[in-house]
Amino acid sequence: MKAHSFKNNIGPQVRRLRYARSWSQSTFAAKLQIAGMETERGGVSKIEAPLVFVDDRAMMYLAEVFQVEIQELFPNTTRPAASTSSSHGWRRLGFSVPLPRFGGLSRERT
Repeated sequence: MKAHSFKNNIGPQVRRLRYARSWSQSTFAAKLQIAGMETERGGVSKIEAPLVFVDDRAMMYLAEVFQVEIQELFPNTTRPAASTSSSHGWRRLGFSVPLPRFGGLSRERT
């Protein structure tokens, strides 16, 4: 049996925003279709569950239909205040561990 893994971070917020507007998943899917996103009620369900990845384009449609900023689709987390004196930028962003470095990559093609 496969372990359940979450594929997106915005599903619970999408559900909350939809509930706040008293929209069914079908109504929300229809609004997304009018905006230009190809989806159905099952697609909305999978986003909310969070069983599917949500790319940046889909997030733009979601934010447009909800009439919110894209940031409002993400979980509301408390982030530490930015400090200009800290040499660890990853801490200012709210990460508890350093981000991996991807050095040595070249854009030149051979």
